[in-house]
Amino acid sequence: MTNFADALNRKADEIERPKPLPVGTYLCSIPNQPEMKKIGQKETPAAEYTVRVVSASDDVDQEALNQAGGAQGKNLRLTFYLTEESAYRYRDFLVDTLGIEPNGRTLGEMIPDSVNRMFYATIKHKPSQDGTQIYTEISGTAKA
Repeated sequence: MTNFADALNRKADEIERPKPLPVGTYLCSIPNQPEMKKIGQKETPAAEYTVRVVSASDDVDQEALNQAGGAQGKNLRLTFYLTEESAYRYRDFLVDTLGIEPNGRTLGEMIPDSVNRMFYATIKHKPSQDGTQIYTEISGTAKA
């Protein structure tokens, strides 16, 4: 792991933007509970996971994956908005994708059970608003 001194001692003209992971399906794990935060101008409440990529599936272009530095150990963000209209998506992720039994519990009570669970994430590319960059985004999830 890089420390602050190592990062700050790098020559600025030698630093390159990381390449996004290629589109496709990846096995991911959840190392920690989500960060509860407010997102956007409307400050919408959300649960944001940092998920760790474990491996790439056969539908991922291996040459593009090698150019991106491989998949293992890369982190992605997975966000669930916690509004009346969208809370069902988070419930579906916890119950259907991660296999957590609700047993009459609230979503908040189920969150600790999400840690160390595995799931498949479908990755797509999303351009930045100004069109100058490509971001990796999780567009779907499935039970591992």
